[in-house]
Order: sequence, then C-alpha cells, then structure tokens
Amino acid sequence: MTKGLLDKYGPGRVLDTLITEAGFAGIGVGSAYHGLKPVIDFMTFNFSMQAIDHVINFAAKSNYMSARHINVPFVFRGPNGPAVGVGAQHSQVCLYKEMEACVTPYPKTDNNDDVSGGELKPDSVPGISVELFLEDNKLWQKHVNAYKRLNKIIDSGRYHNIMDMNAGLGSFAVSLESPKSWVMNVMPTVSKKDTLGVILESSLIGIYHDWCEAFSTYPRTYDLIHANGLFSLYKDK
Repeated sequence: MTKGLLDKYGPGRVLDTLITEAGFAGIGVGSAYHGLKPVIDFMTFNFSMQAIDHVINFAAKSNYMSARHINVPFVFRGPNGPAVGVGAQHSQVCLYKEMEACVTPYPKTDNNDDVSGGELKPDSVPGISVELFLEDNKLWQKHVNAYKRLNKIIDSGRYHNIMDMNAGLGSFAVSLESPKSWVMNVMPTVSKKDTLGVILESSLIGIYHDWCEAFSTYPRTYDLIHANGLFSLYKDK
C-alpha cells in the first residue's frame, strides 16, 4: 500500500515509524490539530484497536466536543479481512463491518400548528379516528392494570423516569395516572402512522426518533422502558 510513496513525496512527508500504533496515531491526530492532513497507515487495520483512544475519543469527537471550532482532518487506512486461528489483536474485522447510513431527518413543518398536528378530528391523522383513539385508551388501561398486578411498585414513585419507545397514541402514558412519574413518548419515524400530533395534543411529552440512532436527551437514565411492538417495526431494517 505504501510502496513508492517515499520516493515520490520524500522523507519530509512520508515518515517510517516503529510498530507502535498508539504512538504514530497520536502524532497524526496532533498534527491534524495544527492544520495538517495526515494519512495514517496501519500495517493491518486490526491494529487500530491499539490506538482506539486517539481514533475515537480525539480524532472522531473533537469537532463535536469543541462545538465545531476544531477540525481534525485525517485518513486512517490499512488492509483488513477475516482469518481464523489468529491472536486477539488480529481479530477485529467484526468491529469494522460496513454499515448502512442511518440518519433520519425530522418531518418537515411550516408552522407551529403542523408540529402538534392540530386538534384531533375525523381523518386529521390518516387511519386514526376518535373512536379508535378512545378504544386504544381503554385497551391500555387494561394492560397497565395487568402490569400493576405483576409489578406492585409501578406507580409508587420508584419509576420516576419512564420511556415508551413506541408510544402510538400515548395511551400507555395516559393509563399510568401517576403524579410521581412522567413518560417520554417516542414516535419512531419508521412507523406507518405519524401520531406525534395526537400525543402532544393530549398534553404529553413526545418526540420523533429513529431507533437505529442513539437517543440523547435528559435524563440520562430511565427507570422503566416500555417497548411494545418496537422490534416489529425494525425487523426488516
């Protein structure tokens, strides 16, 4: 991969180092901080794990951590591929599997009324009627009552921060009826029916999200996670 580069570019641009991945990766990232655009070559990309602190915590995150004030242009490169019967340091190919891009934009809106969806009226949300809304509430009251029989502390205040990962019409949150708890209602962007407007018009807290991405919000932890029907949405993803 590097044959001929020294003759072509000279020793001022091509540096031969010891096989110390953490060392030369760190030097490369530091040079990127100072405006250079290093190309860091690993003998095998498996060895990049020896330098993973520089690769992930500095090179990849500095732009984010500095609120985009620090750019770290760099290229890490090296051969890679599967093998059997090799040492732990040579067996990282599974960590570098190519993944399909999964960054989902939020639905576009023109004004504040569009964000909440407006008043729930017949056909205001395709496939959702007032009758279906009321039936869904009754169904989840029945389910939550069953939950409470199995788990006596659901509405005791022990579960203060609760998340419904596939909130639907928000009926799970409504049925809890506990002043000691609050629910983050998540509307997966892959759902066939966009019901976030119904959730917000019910005076509940809600947000769009695609669960193939990390979820970042306050609080950092939740005491109870509710995920009814979630895996079915992503089984073909």
